[in-house]
Amino acid sequence: MVDQPYFNMGSNTGKLSFPPATNFVQLGGTYNITSGRWTSARTLNPIVLTASATVALIEGATTIEQ
Repeated sequence: MVDQPYFNMGSNTGKLSFPPATNFVQLGGTYNITSGRWTSARTLNPIVLTASATVALIEGATTIEQ
């Protein structure tokens, strides 16, 4: 395996684009605290924020398992 110490080097080309200023990108999935690994693929969910949006709108996408 060849070292890829910096973003976008070698085959490390995955990118997450920035949302518009009024949006939030929620990353979710299932994380196992015993193994220290994600046990399900992470999901990307764009959320449009409004002036009346609450923090509950962006919470809860990640679950933790042992």
